[in-house]
Formats: sequence, C-alpha cells, structure tokens
Amino acid sequence: MSFFEAQGVTRRYAGASEDAIHAIDISLDAGDSLVLVGESGSGKTTFLRCIAGFEIPDRGTIRCQGKAWVSPTEWLPPEKRGIGMLFQDYALFPHLRVGANIAFGLRHLTRAEQEQTVTRTLAQVRLTGYAERYPHQLSGGQQQRVALARALAAHPRLLLLDEPFSNLDEMVKAEIREEIYGLLRTLGIATISVVHDSRDALRCGDQIALLHRGRLLQVASPQDLYLRPASCYAARFLGPANLVPAERKAGAYHCALGVLPAPHDPRPPAQGWLCIRPEHLSMGGAQISDIPLIAISCAIRACHFLGPYWEIHLTPHPAHPQTALLYASSPAPIRPALFGDPSKDAAPPTQGAETSWIAHLSTHAPPTPHTTATFYVSAHHLCWIE
Repeated sequence: MSFFEAQGVTRRYAGASEDAIHAIDISLDAGDSLVLVGESGSGKTTFLRCIAGFEIPDRGTIRCQGKAWVSPTEWLPPEKRGIGMLFQDYALFPHLRVGANIAFGLRHLTRAEQEQTVTRTLAQVRLTGYAERYPHQLSGGQQQRVALARALAAHPRLLLLDEPFSNLDEMVKAEIREEIYGLLRTLGIATISVVHDSRDALRCGDQIALLHRGRLLQVASPQDLYLRPASCYAARFLGPANLVPAERKAGAYHCALGVLPAPHDPRPPAQGWLCIRPEHLSMGGAQISDIPLIAISCAIRACHFLGPYWEIHLTPHPAHPQTALLYASSPAPIRPALFGDPSKDAAPPTQGAETSWIAHLSTHAPPTPHTTATFYVSAHHLCWIE
C-alpha cells in the first residue's frame, strides 16, 4: 500500500458547468516528492486544497498511511491530518517575531519544549539567531525559510507546498529550492507541491502529475514525462518540442521529413505524431550501438546571437512537401512562447500546417547563413504519440 492515495477525487464548484477536478487518481510513496503542474485553472490548487481538507470533494477517497481522510462516510478535519503547509505568500504574522511565528501552532507544548523546537527548526533552515526578528526585517528567501520552519515544527507526515517560489527572484529561488527539497528529502518527509515553472517540476519531483482542465493527463518520473510524453500537450508543456504528423507502418515512421526507420517499434500501423526534443538534433552524427542515425538536410536561413546561444533558422530540403523551421542553439532553454503557448494550444498542429522546429547545439560559432547543413537524430530519440 502506498503512503498516500487519492482515488476518483472530483470537485465541482456551485454554478460551474464543469468539474474543477475530475476523477483524479494519484499515489505517493513515503518520503517521495510529487509535483502538480498545469496551466492556470487546471485544478492543481483545488486538488491540493482537497488533500489539506480546505475543500470537501464531491466524490472520491483520500487516504494516508491507510487511514481514510475522505470517503463516502468519513471526513477528517484539516487539523487532524498531520499536514504541514507552505504557501506562496509565506502567511507569517507580521506582528509576531520569528520565534513566535514558529511556535504559534505548538501551544500544546510547554514553553521549554516550544523554545527547543524553535531552536531546532531554525537551525534546520539555517536561521539560527533569528528568533527575535520580525518578518519585515527579513528578505523574501529568509521569510520562506521561516515558513518552512513553522511547518516542520509540528512534525508533519506530509507537507503541501502551494507555489512556494513564485515570489522569489531567479537567483534566490534556485538557492531556496535546492535547500528546501534537500532538507525535506533528508528528513524523509513526503511532499506534494504545486508549481508553475516546468524547470522547478523537473528538479523537485520524484513524480510529476500533469493536469489539464481538471483532468489528469499523465503521471510519470521527470525523465519519462519529458522524453516519453503521452500527448502533444504533455510534450509541449515541459519545453520546446518538435511535433511532426506521421504514420507508423512496416517498422518505419512516414512523415514530411521522409521515411524514418523505427526498428524498435513493432506496434501495429497507426496515425500519430513524432516528438523530437531540440537537444536530440545535432550537426555531428554519433550513432548509438545498432540504432539508426537519421540525417535531415536543411538550408540555413539566418543566425541570431541571443546571449547564451545562437538561434539558427533553417528549412528542410526542398524535396520535402512540408516546410519546417528549426532553431539551432547551445544547450540553453528557449522560451516556450516561440512555439505556441501550451495553455492556449492544447491540440497539436493541423496536418499540412507549418511545423516549427528547434535544435539545441553546443557550438561556439554559428554556421554560415544561406548554406546547407545536415542535422542528425538517433531513432532512439524519436517518441511516438497517438
């Protein structure tokens, strides 16, 4: 039995025409980290509130360590679930000092026990000596640490984090993110987090759950979700993805780029899409064992220096019936907006429409414009989506 299980959890708000979340099934092992991702309005926070007990699901069950929190006949109040919460706005009392904020939920302990707990948790979050300060005397990162210390003070069995880094700038966020999740893993505390940044999801989650319009699209490890997405929406959500309409038959993928060998895909014929991540395109072929290496001839149209990478615009060989646009750059993420906002474009591009491509290349100097170059991709990196 899993440490935490949610089965068929459904919630619809009064007056709404659709469920905010519908039939969500998720499980979590002890000490693991689950990250909920999805566009605004996908149901992430609603599901988190159902777990916390702030919302009562219309249907479904929620259990932790075998004990029912929510069922058709039971509902456990939030204060009895043994949950810690970390909010995006920290939720610190401005009129209380740091020590008093941490001890606020420890009134069942003696004063000496409260002081010991405050000292212990401040040391865990590297804020020893800050007990007498007020929240306004702290930086955003320090306030987040205090909020974490307050959550840890009650020895939670499960910690819920609701966009914990959204109020922090990039440099502070990276430091706090590694510190918080590193500490929680060391303490063996299971976590369920809501995040907006796909990079945070990939770094923080043992499992990632992708929601869209209240439905759970896919739950997988970060690597599986990124490399083997189950849908075009999932492929685009975690970063730029090259999606090509294709037909699978006779051990090959037939698409606008030609007939691409697929010797390791014995499944029956089907219509679908090929997903190729940008970093899997290269200008130098390095074959993996006996896996075929596919060459794509492209004309280089323009090169633009954008700081950490070169953006190189290309079109495939004129023999291909469909024009494609590729961007070649060094290994740095390019904003998903270049390829369409996944929150507004859940469906794959239509057949025959222009296909946007991007390739991430480790190169110090770009190719010369108005020349021809060959890009390679291993058949191992072709992901089939139906």
